[in-house]
Amino acid sequence: MLRIDTLPAGVTGATASGAGWSCSVAVADLQCARTDPAETLASGTAFPAITVSVDVPADLAAGTSLTNTVRVDAKSYDPVPANNTDD
Repeated sequence: MLRIDTLPAGVTGATASGAGWSCSVAVADLQCARTDPAETLASGTAFPAITVSVDVPADLAAGTSLTNTVRVDAKSYDPVPANNTDD
């Protein structure tokens, strides 16, 4: 399973971590993959959460919204591919 996160413009200092995940950041793209690529999920279960932290510009106007979109890819059958993105 691979999680790909394109970070909002202007944020810096991104870090990500989670139990059983290997994460890397390149410019505005954050990628996390399971450390055991053979690992699968039973129906109704979930992998541990990934915590993402970023630095927001100090001069960002109050009330400004930043939208972050995440995509999840899996090597196994997904009966509901429409729920693989979260804003």
